[in-house]
Amino acid sequence: MATTPDDLPAYADAADTVAGLVGRIGGARWSAPGLGHWSLRDLVGHTGLALSNVLTYADAPSPTEDIVSAEAYYTLPASRTGEGADDAAVDRRAREAGEALGADPATAFAALADRAVARVRDIDPDTLVRCVAGGVRIGAYAATRTAELVLHGHDVAAAVGEPVAFTDRALASTATVLARTAVARGTGRELVLALGGRGRLPDGYCVV
Repeated sequence: MATTPDDLPAYADAADTVAGLVGRIGGARWSAPGLGHWSLRDLVGHTGLALSNVLTYADAPSPTEDIVSAEAYYTLPASRTGEGADDAAVDRRAREAGEALGADPATAFAALADRAVARVRDIDPDTLVRCVAGGVRIGAYAATRTAELVLHGHDVAAAVGEPVAFTDRALASTATVLARTAVARGTGRELVLALGGRGRLPDGYCVV
């Protein structure tokens, strides 16, 4: 299934939650460690790409559907999506996005989230748009960005020692996308057995 009724509402939930979390980051924290070698500003900047990209792609119509689902997006070669294809490029985009948040990153991030939420509330989830990897329905693409917001939202929370609580709708969307991606990548059996208490996933197991 390309989209579900909850794809865009789940995305809006996740965006609002991360904006609330970022709003609790004090000014002195922005240069502190974020994730790996990223600063907290870099991490929040990277997370914000899940907002700015949706805004950009929502206004880029596509005549074709090249990517039929969220899990299909995640199983594309990294060279097509830019997700980790070139670590230096990913780092550069994160740094530039963080710098673009300016002197008051929390306020800028909240404004970006408000714009993204307003946009997805005003668009049909089956609308075909062109993302970096090709034509995809906005609902399916937004589901991948919900996963990014939820996962990186937890990264931000861990970095600043603040609690974060995503809605059940956002968590269910993310869990569904990750599970379907596992099946598409050929590790669905291992995941199902682990979730059902009949096996264990190997250390470092990851589907995205």
